[in-house]
Amino acid sequence: MELNIKASFAFLLLFLARLSDAQTPAAQPAVFDITKYGASSNGDISKALLDAFKEACASTSPSTIVIPKGTFEMAQVKLQGPCKAPLELQVQATLKANADPKQLSADIEWLTVNYIDRFTLSGGGIFDGQGKAAWSQNNCKDSKSCGNLPNLPSQVKISKVSIKNVRGTSRTQDAVLLLCSKGVPCEGVEIGDIDIAYNGKEGPAKSRCENVKPTFVGKQNPPVCAGAQSA
Repeated sequence: MELNIKASFAFLLLFLARLSDAQTPAAQPAVFDITKYGASSNGDISKALLDAFKEACASTSPSTIVIPKGTFEMAQVKLQGPCKAPLELQVQATLKANADPKQLSADIEWLTVNYIDRFTLSGGGIFDGQGKAAWSQNNCKDSKSCGNLPNLPSQVKISKVSIKNVRGTSRTQDAVLLLCSKGVPCEGVEIGDIDIAYNGKEGPAKSRCENVKPTFVGKQNPPVCAGAQSA
């Protein structure tokens, strides 16, 4: 009788432990809203974005950086990993580049994301390269002296990355650049619903890919990495 009581008690504890595990909700990603770091529609959000990224990148649990709805100016930004856990950059806003090419550095793109594993770009926002204003100050087709123009995110050297629901305009005909190292090609790249326009004289927007074979979800404009296998 004593043995049966002990066995029943042990079974009850095991059952309660499993029930408790089943009822425990999955941990939600930590949210880093750039407005909590000083971003406002009246100024450049670059510092706020970098400050939010610094904390999110250091987090040991999944995190999401949120750029909420609205219109914000953003100078050139470089988000440099590695990070300690999966990270999502959720752009809900319209981001505007500096319309003066003289204010741009040739060393980095408008938005560069480097060495971040398990990265997601989402949110349905717009990257506005201020193409009309910028091209009025540049004539890259006819002049060898061509000012710097911001582009959409490029030179992504990471694995397991998702780039989804991105709309906007590009200041260069190469609207989408996925340039990966030949020695360490990008892997696990997923592209979903990209719509980026180019209004320059050279023709429609193009994409350029090196050492990457992404999978695709939804429609892509321009066609991204033509010839790659679709999901």
